[in-house]
Amino acid sequence: MALILLLFAFNGFCQRTQKVGVVLSGGGARGLAHLGVLKAMEENNIPIDYICGTSIGAIIGGLYASGYTLDEIEAIFFSEEFRSATLGKMEDDYLYFYKQEQKTPEVLWATFDTKEKLKWRVPISIVSPALIDYYLMTFFYAPSLAANNDFDSLMIPFFCVASDITNHKAKTFHSGSLERCIRASMTFPLVFSPVIIDSMMMYDGGLYNNFPTKDMIQYFKPDVLVGVTITDKLPIPKEGDLSSVIQNICMAEPDFDVGDNGILISPEVTDMSILNFTAKAMQDALSRGYEAGLKQIDEIRKRVFDSVSEEDIALKRQTFNAKRNKIKINDISIVGVGQKQEAYFSKTMPKHNNPIDIMAFRAFYFNLAADRNTKEINPAVSQSDNSYILNLNIKTKQSLTAKVGGYLSSNPSNYLFLGLDNNFLRRSALLLKTNAFIGRYYSSFMVGGRVDLPVRSGLYVEAELNLNKWNYYRLKDVFFQYSSMDYLQQGESNVQLQIGHRASSKSKIVASIGYGKSTDSYYADGIVTSTGTKDYTTFHNLDIGVEHHYYNLDDIQFPTKGMFNKVKIQYIYGDENFFPSPLSQDSKSYPTVGHQWLQFLIKHKTYFKINKSYSVGMIADIFYSFQQSFINYQSTLLNTGSFTPTPNMLSAFYPEYRANQYVAAGSENIISLEYMLKIGVSLRLSAYAFLPLSHINELPSDQVLTTTAFDKLYLIANATIVIKTPVGPISIVGSYHQRDGEASPFSASINFGYILFNRKNIER
Repeated sequence: MALILLLFAFNGFCQRTQKVGVVLSGGGARGLAHLGVLKAMEENNIPIDYICGTSIGAIIGGLYASGYTLDEIEAIFFSEEFRSATLGKMEDDYLYFYKQEQKTPEVLWATFDTKEKLKWRVPISIVSPALIDYYLMTFFYAPSLAANNDFDSLMIPFFCVASDITNHKAKTFHSGSLERCIRASMTFPLVFSPVIIDSMMMYDGGLYNNFPTKDMIQYFKPDVLVGVTITDKLPIPKEGDLSSVIQNICMAEPDFDVGDNGILISPEVTDMSILNFTAKAMQDALSRGYEAGLKQIDEIRKRVFDSVSEEDIALKRQTFNAKRNKIKINDISIVGVGQKQEAYFSKTMPKHNNPIDIMAFRAFYFNLAADRNTKEINPAVSQSDNSYILNLNIKTKQSLTAKVGGYLSSNPSNYLFLGLDNNFLRRSALLLKTNAFIGRYYSSFMVGGRVDLPVRSGLYVEAELNLNKWNYYRLKDVFFQYSSMDYLQQGESNVQLQIGHRASSKSKIVASIGYGKSTDSYYADGIVTSTGTKDYTTFHNLDIGVEHHYYNLDDIQFPTKGMFNKVKIQYIYGDENFFPSPLSQDSKSYPTVGHQWLQFLIKHKTYFKINKSYSVGMIADIFYSFQQSFINYQSTLLNTGSFTPTPNMLSAFYPEYRANQYVAAGSENIISLEYMLKIGVSLRLSAYAFLPLSHINELPSDQVLTTTAFDKLYLIANATIVIKTPVGPISIVGSYHQRDGEASPFSASINFGYILFNRKNIER
């Protein structure tokens, strides 16, 4: 059948007397104008016998030469996958949640290569190439192999141009791995990392030859040349205009000479940014290219007398694609690493059928690329006998990462964060980590490690030692002022062992066991004096728990879409000791009190993005503990569940919102102001209701504590302005928390960063 189609196609083209070559320049996001010109030519039956390009022109020309229709090429560029690839942003839906470490509040970090004597690893690109490499491979491996890696044997003979910065000259590719050659041609400096081909470092072809008309004339010798340029003379670099600066640094002055028998088409896109890959900008470029192409059809027809029908083009495409579609990947090979590392990656790889669904395989690929031990992946398909093998050429990294961050606030919850991670890969993936929080309100030290085991199901073991301390303050009024004396102090140390297992791409199941000691200090009956000393309660405890945790929020504290859900059950066994102040009238000795109880918690958040400027969130929190009261009111409060939905509640002590059993719910409305202010600003308005199922009553210290059920519903209202910056969010928060007694219900703060803590042994 393929032979018959080929004969028909040959018959349609053999009557032709002219050969037409098309040259597509570089130009970044303006490149959709090339597609518009090709559409205008196809609609008017202009034949295209040869095609070449540089940078974005290489991608579009390569796709067209590989048998993709113009509609298919347009769909590729307007897809969310392409958008993610240009930004180097991993598609979050595919990234495994169980691989993620506990969030920490760093704003700056530096990575040092421990393989090279702690050499500082400076990134040479701002965009991860993992996605673009994968997608280029999926588009081009089959056409390349169908043509035996000879670009003259594609549906339309093709070549592309890259810049060999090793030898300081342009490099024209007529053969080889099509996807790697095109990747080299479009590797814009600083945006993407360079490509190594034949030991030479390759960058964007626009550095040395952005408009390869002379190469087209010399190699293919077309009768008529159609050159499409989306660049102009290099703009004068202007301060504050990143696009003009980059173009002058990275691109050679283009040569627009198309020869005596050439037509130059210049769509009016030079006012557009070369880095703006938004759908609106690309659609605008496509339309301008189409209009420019239509305007030049009469000029082209003065030189091109032959025509080719849509049926002829479709037949030629169908003939080539019949060969292309026979190329199926049969196996996957890990290369470029040692034997132990190869065994680790192979054992974590999911089972795959023969042939392999290359798009279904991307979840593993994306997680492999995002792995802390992976430096780079070069995917390539090769032929072995009658089989086709996807080779994942992996470069690993062994690094030490130093982190600095913290939380700045107008209330007394400021802290400095310092962290250090060391990762390395052998038969298992190992991570050693430590951090410290240094602040007046919260201080902590953590040291721990994690081992990711080489099993397909996704299994890890993690151990930590945490030393935590919270100092709660009594605020004097709604803003800035607070008591210089400690109101309550809670210290907690724990050793934890966790075993986690991947439940789905965004969820995990974790079993844990831990031993901890809490030390609470407070003033009797909550009365603070300058000469008084505090009472102490200690609680030595053993915890056993299991949880199911789902997470795909787009931000840890200020999300606009996604879901968080945690269901956890814990068994706690421990001994309580109470030590009254030496100055207290209560000088008797208290015996050790044993406690054991079961507790359950469900925490849920769901955010829906209604449109680009509005999101709505729903929050639910249920906590039920069979814990008995501790010896006194203060220690009981410090060791109960707490509802803390607002930033201000995370850094203050609200007795009304603590209970051993409670239900709470709320909603949040997020209004994005970015479309008005052109910066990442949003207004978040939220309201919550808290219902303690059993409310602990405050009584004098010599009386037995009592609880009442369903006695009061507490309401919370919160308004927050969030300004997103490259290093963290700025938040301006105003809150109303319904209070008992004379305590002010209002609070306000200005904050920078995320307020986060290390793990506690008992989660409430």
